[in-house]
Amino acid sequence: MKVRYGVMNPHILHRLMSIKQPYNINTAAEIALIASLEDLSFLKQNIERIITERTRLFDELSLIENVTPYPSDGNFILCSFTGIGAKRVYEELASKGIFVRYFDTPSLKDSIRISVGKPEHTDILVGALKEIMTG
Repeated sequence: MKVRYGVMNPHILHRLMSIKQPYNINTAAEIALIASLEDLSFLKQNIERIITERTRLFDELSLIENVTPYPSDGNFILCSFTGIGAKRVYEELASKGIFVRYFDTPSLKDSIRISVGKPEHTDILVGALKEIMTG
C-alpha cells in the first residue's frame, strides 16, 4: 500500500496532473494514511528505523567488492555492479527468495533497487550478495 505526496512548483503540478493516472488512492490506503497521521510519534519512530536501517544497508553494501550503492533519501538503495550483470544478480537473488527491482534500461544498465527492510532482511540480503559476488 503506497500513498505519495509532492510539494512542487504549480507549473510542475499542472504538468504532472495532465499525465497522472486517473486512479487515486483506495479506501484502505486512505484509512491507513489517516491512522498513521493520528499517531505521529509512532510514524516518526518508523521513519527513524527506516533511516537507521538504510544507513546500515548502504554501509554493508559498500563493503562488498564490485557493488556500488548510491546514496538515497528514500526507502531504497540503487546499486550498480561491475564484473557481473545486474540481471544475473537479480535472478540469483530471486532463486534464493530475495526480490529486488531490476532495471533493463540504458540509463540504469547493471542496476538493481533494494528496498530497505528489517535488520534481519538486510542480513539475509547482504549474505546472499556476498555469495553471489564471490561465486
